[in-house]
Amino acid sequence: LPPSLGEKAACACVPLRFPCSLSLTPSLLFAPDCQLFPLPFHQRTRPVISLSPMSSRVQESAVIEHPIEDVWRCIRALDFKFLPDVTKVEIEGNVDPNTVGGVRKITYESFEGKGKKTVTEQRVKVLEISDVNHSITYDIIESTPPIKVMSAIFTIKLNRITLGNMTYISWETDFSNDASQEVIVDSKYKKLEGFSALKAFMQKMAQKSGYEARGM
Repeated sequence: LPPSLGEKAACACVPLRFPCSLSLTPSLLFAPDCQLFPLPFHQRTRPVISLSPMSSRVQESAVIEHPIEDVWRCIRALDFKFLPDVTKVEIEGNVDPNTVGGVRKITYESFEGKGKKTVTEQRVKVLEISDVNHSITYDIIESTPPIKVMSAIFTIKLNRITLGNMTYISWETDFSNDASQEVIVDSKYKKLEGFSALKAFMQKMAQKSGYEARGM
């Protein structure tokens, strides 16, 4: 940029006469006959603003009608055994799977039209875990078939609901800026399906504990 643009300069040729800051470079904004950023004649037609894609976040929440200690015990394992399509979970390496850096390979099996079976294998790594805040953050480091984004960071967090001794759960995903609308919508509905599966799983476990307590 010219030396005169050390901090801020006024570009009177830009429509609405708003000030140009250092972030407005020739590749981001230009206008006809601009003295700051002269352009070839064939480009002097109208202001052009180029916007880079932004990352996306998907967050869903639900209330689980069970104590936070019981729900956290299920979530902390990060094995997703409450999901009906999880068929196998394998712990990798000598690292404690329930600490930061722990990796597990999760196998999912689902059936589509005409009984066609789809198998998905994902390696999941724990990035952060807090027993105080009842939260866990993880990353999918490998997937077969591959996921449709460069990166996705997931966080599940629980909060205690004192009235009724229940649990508020939030599940969020931060996607890289290449996430399509299809990926975002799919993530939303998978979370909602996951909450329904978790509720059913917790209810089943509570009934089982009740039967065991009564010697049944």
